[in-house]
Amino acid sequence: MPKNRDFTKKTKDWDSIAVILKVFAPRSNSRTPSVFWIWRSTDFQERESYDMLGISYENHPRLKRILMPENWIGWSLRKDYIAPLPISMKYKMLFE
Repeated sequence: MPKNRDFTKKTKDWDSIAVILKVFAPRSNSRTPSVFWIWRSTDFQERESYDMLGISYENHPRLKRILMPENWIGWSLRKDYIAPLPISMKYKMLFE
């Protein structure tokens, strides 16, 4: 992207801006500072990554499960997640 462009004007250049933020956190204690207070639109993304991957965000005002039930155990998009058996499979295994 060339330098010295004014992105405050409505141009096609304004549509091509993206912010990518990478944070490396250990799997055992995956906590990172929240950017909710800088960009309010990150509310859903932070809550979704908490719900699916178990990443905790410090100082997030409403950090709770958004896609899975509140009583769900585990983080379903982690590679080490073991999905629970459906109820029908549990009963089938008990009676065989």
